Amino acid sequence: MPEHPKKRRPGLNSELHTILSVARKALARGDGWDIEPHHYDRLRKECEELGIPGNSQSITIALRQAFSEITESDLRRRHDTSYSGSEPGQTLYDCRWQSESRARIMYVKFAINGERVEVFTFHEHREG
Repeated sequence: MPEHPKKRRPGLNSELHTILSVARKALARGDGWDIEPHHYDRLRKECEELGIPGNSQSITIALRQAFSEITESDLRRRHDTSYSGSEPGQTLYDCRWQSESRARIMYVKFAINGERVEVFTFHEHREG
């Protein structure tokens, strides 16, 4: 569960605000997200399980909506930098939030790569 914002380091809220801002701007462009080709089939399947068509335009719209719902208090910086598919030293972020548009608890894991969002996973939250 994400830490309560008041218990975070003072600079961390600012960092998370910046990360969300970059992600939202990238997604607003419509072409501002990436995924490694070998992860795309998994993302497409995850989206289809949510009722989102598996084409890039529909996924972009769903990600844009998701990032509009996420707040700094939902977001956390991952300490596990060895996630499959991530670059060495790449900072990963993930969050779990109650999605109004999906009417369920959602989960996304991503990184910021320049001015683009690199998506690793996007699905309904799974316990465990």
